[in-house]
Amino acid sequence: RDEALMADLPTYIDPQSRVAAMWSKPLSEVAFIPNVQFSALDEERHRIYSLLLMSLVRGWWNGNKNGPRDGEYPWRASQRRPDGTYLGDKLGDRYVGHNICALAVDAEGDIIDFDFNHNKLFNSSVQHAEARLIRRLFGLAAVQDSWDLVAGPAKYRTDLSQTTIYTSLESCAQCSGIMALGLVPRVFYLQPDPGQYFVAQLMRNLSDVSVAQHVPANSYGFNYFEDLVAAYASFQSDTATKPFYVANDGSSHPDKAITSFLCTDDAQAIYDRARQEFEGYTCAYPEYAPQNAKTKHLAKSNLDVLNHARRFYEYAVTAAQRGTPHFN
Repeated sequence: RDEALMADLPTYIDPQSRVAAMWSKPLSEVAFIPNVQFSALDEERHRIYSLLLMSLVRGWWNGNKNGPRDGEYPWRASQRRPDGTYLGDKLGDRYVGHNICALAVDAEGDIIDFDFNHNKLFNSSVQHAEARLIRRLFGLAAVQDSWDLVAGPAKYRTDLSQTTIYTSLESCAQCSGIMALGLVPRVFYLQPDPGQYFVAQLMRNLSDVSVAQHVPANSYGFNYFEDLVAAYASFQSDTATKPFYVANDGSSHPDKAITSFLCTDDAQAIYDRARQEFEGYTCAYPEYAPQNAKTKHLAKSNLDVLNHARRFYEYAVTAAQRGTPHFN
């Protein structure tokens, strides 16, 4: 350790803590993301859940951040109707929240539930997908019937230490903290958010309590991760000449936010490809069923996971609603 830097360690910090151990380290080491390796069998499993997640986002797509009727969205030409208005979600043209979704899966491979970002609907900046999902899982813990009636009583009563979260966008500090309090062990994210500055990894590396391991989806060969990274980089560089929104008075609104990118035709096209793959997916390892290290039970096979995911998707885009509990 650099003793000069360590001399600046606040006296109330435990010198044996992780914060103390990292106090004089360079930021690149404090924010280090370890390389996680997966077998081809597990990669397929994560791919199925990830494709389902992208299909859910596409199924509930909305993009009218500045309203459906006033002005133009140059990045959303394919979402424009002949009358000049722009397509909203399945329930109308109102913008209810960003195209960001989170999905919870238990140790047996069962899908528990999903939720979306609903900042706009509740006029709140804290209605993020992961935070909403975690609160829902605890809030509905006493409910006996889930969306999948054959699954039996709810199993998520005290903590989520056997639950995996898949999220379409890298988690913020709020969501990472809530997932840590829920004892979620692992989070997979399908797109990095440069505006979060590796906050989840910083929390994990600096905290003496359990903080979920956040794993980028390219770790298991999920190609849409890199597609989204490249498309967002192009969006950021081109908004000066092609603004996200042009008001009726002609004023331009470049808006480089990642949530604006997630309204664009470019983002939608990537999600379209993922949904098409999900709908036509064939398992390469259909019989693979991992064993739960804690319970020693075998989880669903990859083929069972695929069929289960498709049933959930059909439920989610027909009977379910965005932002409502998916338990009976």
